Amino acid sequence: MTPRCFLFLLILLVLRPALGQSDLDLRIQKMSLREKVGQLFMVGFPQDHLDPTLTNFIKTQKPGGFILFRRNLKDSKHIRDFTSEIDKIARVHGAIPLLAVDQEGGSVTRVPLFPSLPSALSVGLAAREDLARDLGEESGRLLKWHGFNINLAPVLDLSDPKSESFIGSRSFGSDPILGGKIGRAYAEGLRDAGVIPTGKHFPGLGGTRIDLHVEAAGFQSTMDEFKSRDLKPFELFAKMGPFSALMVSQMSYPFLDPSGMPAPFSRPILQTLLRQEMGFEGLVITDDLQMKGSAVAFPARDAALQSLKAGADIVMITWSMKDQTRAMRRVEEAVTKGEWSLSELEDRLRRVLRHKALLVDQSTPFVPPALAKSPTGLPATKRLEKIDLEILDAKLLPYRRMVDLQDKKVGKVCVLTSEPHFIRSYKDAYRAPMRPLLLTNRSSSPRFISSLKSCPLLIFTVNGKRTARVLQLFEEDLRRKTVIVNFGPAGLIPEDPLWRLRLEIGHPHLHTGHRMAEITKALMAGRRVASSQDPQNKKPQP
Repeated sequence: MTPRCFLFLLILLVLRPALGQSDLDLRIQKMSLREKVGQLFMVGFPQDHLDPTLTNFIKTQKPGGFILFRRNLKDSKHIRDFTSEIDKIARVHGAIPLLAVDQEGGSVTRVPLFPSLPSALSVGLAAREDLARDLGEESGRLLKWHGFNINLAPVLDLSDPKSESFIGSRSFGSDPILGGKIGRAYAEGLRDAGVIPTGKHFPGLGGTRIDLHVEAAGFQSTMDEFKSRDLKPFELFAKMGPFSALMVSQMSYPFLDPSGMPAPFSRPILQTLLRQEMGFEGLVITDDLQMKGSAVAFPARDAALQSLKAGADIVMITWSMKDQTRAMRRVEEAVTKGEWSLSELEDRLRRVLRHKALLVDQSTPFVPPALAKSPTGLPATKRLEKIDLEILDAKLLPYRRMVDLQDKKVGKVCVLTSEPHFIRSYKDAYRAPMRPLLLTNRSSSPRFISSLKSCPLLIFTVNGKRTARVLQLFEEDLRRKTVIVNFGPAGLIPEDPLWRLRLEIGHPHLHTGHRMAEITKALMAGRRVASSQDPQNKKPQP
């Protein structure tokens, strides 16, 4: 346990009794029913500024949480200004708001940083809890600097990189213990930065291929298999205690709830399993109740009420202000008419307000991240670059150990990639003849493939299905001299022993080109690559 983590837990132990007694109860007593209901909602909206419509909605409906997507965000200054404006008006008309964002890394990165945040798959491949914790802390500090206090990450679902699934590279991998430890370490880093981590999608998606935004699905498994695999990462996460959250999946789990009700509306899942058996003390948040997985059970107007009754603390509706307002009025109506007890509502509210109090009380004075200049203009820190490089090196170490070939020096290396930065980084470190080839839509042509036959060695980066399809056109002679650097899931590339070398990296790290140049030199000189020094140019590169 890090000293900061120990200090954080000590503060929690001191604060928890005070937060659960008279002051909090007195505050709840003074709140109107509308204020109480609003605190249990996390809303999205289409605006990228605080216009009269959004301002009036916050004043009248008093939502307690806001989720921002790429549609709401511009550059770094805009993000900081916008979150500050929302925070100020929400405090005046309610309480400190939860300002949430999906900052998972990889393809799900709402706040662009430099270097880009690696995907969960990439972090999982490194298999280092310390690096996952460091990444969580530094990215959390940058999130907090931008005005966010809750991150809807990490993804704790298991996903086999060799199989196609909806989650894909958003998962730390298929090993329930390793994935759980890496996910929890990342979450602890976020918490150390003063940002609430949110594990998702409880109790697990089971590697489904179905996009639950547009289609409903049930989890196909046995109870024993489920508990030994998919539930494990969530059990580890649940032991973190308060100042944490879990987002509920939209799937149904017949072996947990024979009614077949999707998880957001299932008391056996949210109450019996999560609260009673697992002892989870954090917040329970739904995924967007306008997704298909929820809509098949209840319309948005009723879905919020039914989920709160089942055990959710915060319900999320991200698109329609009309639906959000209707859902809030429906909850008010249910309490007024006795359909849902005020005591249960206040139980949810108490947990929400306790976490919000911790957002204020747990923080020592926030130390902004030490920003560095970046060629892209995006927020950057030297520590983030250092962590990114350490994650890359942790994955390359096994390959460096296995490079011990007896080839004599050959001619010009061909480097094929869709990443211009990879070429620049590679060229800077290689300092020898090379033929850079930027992959385009024309790279699948017979003429292009034929032109590669003159290359004695090919370095080929795979970013997705389009670049992977080019590899399928390689005949045996090309495969034998191709080194694959895979930035995506392993399943993108069919297993084939003919490839010269295959490196599973999972993300186009800033210095991947530099490190690959070192490995190329070893391949050409027929020697083993030992652990090397950091890139000569210490400054962030474009």
